[in-house]
Amino acid sequence: MRSIKRFLSIIMMMVMVLGLVGVMPESAMTAEAAGYKIRINRATNVVTIYNSSGKAVKAMTCSTGGSNTPLGNYSAGQKYRWQVLDGPCYGQYCTRITGHVLFHSVWYYSYDLDSQSTVQYNKLGTAASHGCVRLTVADAKWIYDNISSGTPITIFSGTADDDPLGKPKTIKVSEATRGGWDPTDPNPANPYKALRPKIDTKNIQTEVAYGKKSNYKTAVLAYDSGGGDISDDVKVKGKVNTKKLGTYKITYSVTDALGHQSKKSVKVKVVDKSKAKITGYKSPLELEIGTKYNLKKDLTVQTVDGTNLRKSTQVYVKLPGKTKYKKLSSSSYTFEEAGDYIVKYKVKNPHNSKITVRRMRVEVTDSGAPVISGDFEEAEYDIDDNDDLMFDISAATHEGEDVTSSIVITVTLPDGTTETPAITDGSCDYTFTQGGEYKVTYTATNPDTEVSASVTKVYVVYE
Repeated sequence: MRSIKRFLSIIMMMVMVLGLVGVMPESAMTAEAAGYKIRINRATNVVTIYNSSGKAVKAMTCSTGGSNTPLGNYSAGQKYRWQVLDGPCYGQYCTRITGHVLFHSVWYYSYDLDSQSTVQYNKLGTAASHGCVRLTVADAKWIYDNISSGTPITIFSGTADDDPLGKPKTIKVSEATRGGWDPTDPNPANPYKALRPKIDTKNIQTEVAYGKKSNYKTAVLAYDSGGGDISDDVKVKGKVNTKKLGTYKITYSVTDALGHQSKKSVKVKVVDKSKAKITGYKSPLELEIGTKYNLKKDLTVQTVDGTNLRKSTQVYVKLPGKTKYKKLSSSSYTFEEAGDYIVKYKVKNPHNSKITVRRMRVEVTDSGAPVISGDFEEAEYDIDDNDDLMFDISAATHEGEDVTSSIVITVTLPDGTTETPAITDGSCDYTFTQGGEYKVTYTATNPDTEVSASVTKVYVVYE
């Protein structure tokens, strides 16, 4: 009887011990020692895993307990599933470091997978525990599955330079409720598995004016599977060249801390929003009456991207004293009248149908010598014959102003002497008193410019 009680007592003690120790996962019990070493940087709350060659192979963001987490060298010990922690609360995956200090997932309010403390989860990366090293479920499970008993663990207080792989980002969860799922939990029922990051492109300018700065790189926003801002992690594929008109496809992609990826593409169009520029004309332009001038001679007509519109530019002319423009079929035009003309240039930008109109004033003057008209062929007379030297003789400017009254007659006699007969009422009676050749020169002057013109007629007088 006494031996039976002793046996039962031993059995109960074994059950209690097993309850405290937990069950070692088969992967950890049978896995060959990988030679891992673990270093916990208490100051930065980063766990770094090193392989047997001393190479850092994995980093984890954790929450230590600050000074409550002891510094020193330790060895991995027992492992537990759903271990009861202070509170009480519960750790889904736990691995002992030393004494009461464990690696464990952020604690749960109960044994339910959707009861993890959302507040405590969001503290990962900062000192928040009572001494243990809190991890995400994924990281706590990795240690539970891969770290053998006896694996060296060093806890130290260093700087970020002592974390060769840096500090991994963690997703922030909503604190609207006290408890929820750990986003990293590999359980198939985890609702986070169906979530993906969101890429927000509503603030991106899909139409950019030529030469202006595009915000396609800076205006994109992104949120991880938990709703946290990860805009800085967005990768951009494609480029917008605002110095070249066209449509550009830009693809945005982002991967959150859960490894979930999203992509989104937008089209950005670089457009010409400006009127074409018309340059190269001179206003006022001064020309002499009768001048034939190419009104597009020095004209430059371009869109912002350099498209040449000179050929398609329309030219209109408004004559002096007129109110309406005349459309020209050719850019060459002869200015046959003195006065002020208005030349209008008009062009439509084919990129946006905007119309550009520019005007040029042309001042046409009659500053040249008059034109003397009449019969200037050689004539024959007998001595003492009389003739009206002004018969059928007239003078006018190019504009048509009659300047006959300005004519002065100079007669060179056969003996070489000269005389200037008077002109009265448009007539000049003259008697040829010598035999030989007379040269009669007619000189007319433009009264506006004092420019003169001369024509000579020869008279042969016989005795």
